[in-house]
Amino acid sequence: MSDQRNGAPDQDRAGTPRKSTGVPANPDRKARSSDRRCWAAVVGVLVCGCVPAAAPVVAPPPLLAKAALERWVDASAPTGGDGSSAHPFKRLGDALAPDAIVHLRSGLYAGPWVLPAGARLIGHGEVVLFGEGEVTVVTAPEAASLEALSVQGGFLGMRAIGPVTLRRVHFSGHRRVALEAGAALTLEDSVFDGSVSETRGVQLTKGAVAKLKKVRFVGAFARAIDAVAAQLDAEDVQSEGPAQALHLEQSQAQVRRLTVAGGSGPGVFVAEGALNLSDASVNGHEYGLSARKAALTVVRFSSKRVQLAGIATVQCTGSLSEIQTEQSGSYGGLQLLESVLKVKGLKVRQARSMGVFVRLGEVKLEDVTIEQVRGDRDGGGENGGDGLHLRDADVEVTNVIVRDVEGVGVFATKGAQVEVTKFACERCRIGAVVSELASVVTLKGLISRGGEGPAIAVLEQGTVKLEDADITAVQVPIWAECDQGARVTVKRMKSNLALPPSGCIARD
Repeated sequence: MSDQRNGAPDQDRAGTPRKSTGVPANPDRKARSSDRRCWAAVVGVLVCGCVPAAAPVVAPPPLLAKAALERWVDASAPTGGDGSSAHPFKRLGDALAPDAIVHLRSGLYAGPWVLPAGARLIGHGEVVLFGEGEVTVVTAPEAASLEALSVQGGFLGMRAIGPVTLRRVHFSGHRRVALEAGAALTLEDSVFDGSVSETRGVQLTKGAVAKLKKVRFVGAFARAIDAVAAQLDAEDVQSEGPAQALHLEQSQAQVRRLTVAGGSGPGVFVAEGALNLSDASVNGHEYGLSARKAALTVVRFSSKRVQLAGIATVQCTGSLSEIQTEQSGSYGGLQLLESVLKVKGLKVRQARSMGVFVRLGEVKLEDVTIEQVRGDRDGGGENGGDGLHLRDADVEVTNVIVRDVEGVGVFATKGAQVEVTKFACERCRIGAVVSELASVVTLKGLISRGGEGPAIAVLEQGTVKLEDADITAVQVPIWAECDQGARVTVKRMKSNLALPPSGCIARD
C-alpha cells in the first residue's frame, strides 16, 4: 500500500503507478458522506423545523431608460443631413419615426403626413405644415403631439384618430374641418382662423373626449366647436365671427369662461345632452343659448343684442342662475317651452315682445327684474310688451320687479296656474296682472304703481286670488268680466280708489 502521507504516488498491486484522472481515490466514501449530510438536513427539518439558510438573491441589474430619439429638420438645409442639430434633415418625412421627437426649424413643409405612434413635432420659429387640394394635411392614427407650429390648407387640417396633444398650434385656410378628433384630445393655447363659411373649427366625433383651454376661433366658421356623442371640458374659449360657437348634440359638456360675438346663429346650441355652462357671454347672435331636450346648469350667463331670445329652451330640465339679457329680440329675454326649470337671479332689460315667455312645463322664477319691454309691432299685435307672459304652464314667481313695460306685468292665459309672491309693478302701462281663459293667478304681496288701466283685469273664465295688495290706480284697482265667468277674491288691499260694485269680486 502506498504511503499517502509521504506524497508517494498511488500504485496498483503490481507496483505500477496509476494515471491521475482527477477523480477522488475513494469516491464511494465521498458519496456516503454526502448522503449522511442530506439525511441530517432532512431529519433536522422534521425534528426541529430548521431550514438551511438559502443562498443570497442577487438583484438583476437596473434597466437603462431608452434614450428618446431626437431629430432635427430644416426646410432650408441642404440634402444629405443625418438629422442632428448640426446637420438636420431637409424633409420632414425623413425624420418621422415611432416615438421620435422631431424639432422643426422655420420653413414651409408640404404634406400630407401620417404621424407614427408616439411622434412629437415641436416648432422652432415660423413653422408651417401645409397641404394643397383635397387632402388631410396631418393624420394621427395613434398617439401624437404637435407644439408651436401652424397647420394650413387642405380639406381637413388634422384628423386625430388616436389620442393627441396640441399646444400653441395655429390652424388656418381649411375648406371643411380644421381639426377632427375621435379619441382623447388636449388642446391648449391655440388659434383657429376660418375663411370658408361651411368650415368647422374643432369637430368631435362619437367617443371623443376633449379638453380645451385658452382656444380662440376667429373668422367664417359655421361652427367653432361641433360635438356629436362626445365629451367636452373647455375653459377660456373665445369665438369671434363663427355662426355658432358651440354646437352640441347627444354630448356632455362643461364649459367655463366663454365669450361669443359676431355670429348669425345660436351662440350656444345643445340638443339631447347635458350642458354645465358658467361665466359666458354672447353678443349679437340669433339666440344667446338655444337648447332642446337637454339637462342644463347655467350660471352667470349674459346676452346682448340677440335677434330672437337671450335663452330659448324646449323640453329642457335644470337650472338657470344669475342670468342677464339686454336688447333681446322678438322672442324676449327668456323663452321657455315645455321645460322644467328653476330660474334664480334674472335681469331682463330692453326686451322686445316680452321679458319672459313660458308655455307648458313647470317653471320657478326667483329674484327677477324686468325693465323696458316694448311691444313687437311686427308680431301682429299678439305680443304687446308683457313682463311675464305665461301660457298653459305651472309657474311660481318670488320677488319680482317689472317696470316700464308697454304691456302687462304678469299676463296669464290658456289655463296657466300662477303663484306670485312679492310682486312690484311700476309703470306697467296696461296693468299689473291679467288673467284669462281658465287661468288662476294667486298674488301675495302686490305693489302696483303708475298703470294706465286697471291694476288687475280678470277676463273670460279667469281667476285671481289677491292678498296684501297696495294699489295706486288711474281707473279702478280691479276690473272683472263677471258675465264671462271671471272670479276674484281680495284679502287685505289698500288702494287710492274704491272697488267698484261687482258680483264676482269677493272680499275675504
